[in-house]
Parts: sequence; C-alpha cells; structure tokens
Amino acid sequence: MALDRQGVIEALTDGIGVHFGRASRRSFFEQLDRLERHPIFRDSTPEEQQGLADLLALAAFYQCVIVPINSSANFISVLRRAGATHLRVAGDKLDQRYANRALAVATGFKANLREAEIPERLLTYATINQFARSARHLLREGEG
Repeated sequence: MALDRQGVIEALTDGIGVHFGRASRRSFFEQLDRLERHPIFRDSTPEEQQGLADLLALAAFYQCVIVPINSSANFISVLRRAGATHLRVAGDKLDQRYANRALAVATGFKANLREAEIPERLLTYATINQFARSARHLLREGEG
C-alpha cells in the first residue's frame, strides 16, 4: 500500500483560500518529511503509516487554520464588548459576521474530531516525537 501523502491535506484545504491553504500544506509536508524518518513511523504497518500521515494533516490544518480563526473570532468578540465594530487586518475588515462564521467552522471541526474520537490535544504537539508516540498509541487503541 503506497502512502497517500496528499489526500487528506488537499481535502481539508481545498477552497479555504491561498493564505490558510498554503500555510497548512507547507506545515504538513515539512512535518511529514520529518515523520517519515522517525523510527515509530518506519516501524509501523502501512495502515498505521497512513493513519499517522492523516492525523498529521489534521494537526497541520488545526494549527494553521482552526487556531488562528478561533483566536481572531474571540478577539473580535472582546473588541465588540469594548465598543469596536470591526478589526482591520491586512486590508480585510473582520467584523461580527466574520467572527460568527469563524466560530462555526472551528466548532464544526472540533465536533468532527469528537465524533472520530480524536483528542484535540493530539493536534498540538511540541515535537514530532511526541506526535508520533501519541498518534500511534491512538491508532493502536482504536484497533482493540
């Protein structure tokens, strides 16, 4: 079974815009190169390797898209309570409508994680070693 290096990250980033899409894909492929050299990855079955790659794609999307939009939505809510109507970032006007859409996207993604029984904490990791250990444990736990 050949490793599908692109399927999940492309599905996640298709149509989300150049800024978010490029950052997510770049992060994913850089981390995947490191993961593929890791002993845990090399010692895993092809199915586990695919699972690790897919979870890494979710992590890249989470870190590069979900965290920033969730943070910006929360910041807009704080600004609104302070009397501001919007926040201007790089020429874009971020208002309550943006905040509502951003929170809906983040909430939907997190609901999908819960449904798939993927802990959100798995998607934030300090090192590729930490990710590999935690992700493989999750995959093997799901087999039992």
